[in-house]
Amino acid sequence: MKKKIAIAAAAIMLAMQALCFTACGTNDAPALPVYKVTTSATAGGTLVADKTSAAEGESVTFTVTEEPDYVFTGLTINGGAVETSDNTFTVPGVLCDLAAAATFVPADVTVTFSTGGPEIADGKAVYGRPIGTLPSPVIAGKRFLGWQDADGNPVNALTTVTASGTLALTAVWTDVTDAEKAALTPFSATTVYHDAAATKYGVVF
Repeated sequence: MKKKIAIAAAAIMLAMQALCFTACGTNDAPALPVYKVTTSATAGGTLVADKTSAAEGESVTFTVTEEPDYVFTGLTINGGAVETSDNTFTVPGVLCDLAAAATFVPADVTVTFSTGGPEIADGKAVYGRPIGTLPSPVIAGKRFLGWQDADGNPVNALTTVTASGTLALTAVWTDVTDAEKAALTPFSATTVYHDAAATKYGVVF
């Protein structure tokens, strides 16, 4: 009888050990997938991630840094554009490999002017800022209406510069009508002397 009880107790002990092993999952729990995190950047800045690999569900934070005279223009993750905050972006729960890319452009932009008449020296602007004061060319018989970019969009002093490297502007003109020309014909011309010796004079009309 005692022998049967001992065998039964041993069997119960083995069963309990097997149950504990299964319940605790010792060496049996599936490992979470681990995903790669890669970064790239164009000339003019850097992009770094706080880790090079992440287990499923972990977060990854990307940080962008501009070099002097360059401007950060965008961040993409797996080909999709994302909005950064203070030049950082966090993926809250990783579910796949992450490939992030940042782009930068030179801050200084050269502005060229095509007038169809008088030449105008190139100007300077800053990417991402209003272009600032623009010249007003003059051609006899035409009225200057303003400037436009290569896509035909009107450009004025408040237009934000979104072109990098060079921004080419073309003058827009309209012909002055005969009636307008007639209205501009001088009349009542008078000579005015500007010094007592009458050696300097001008004409007022």
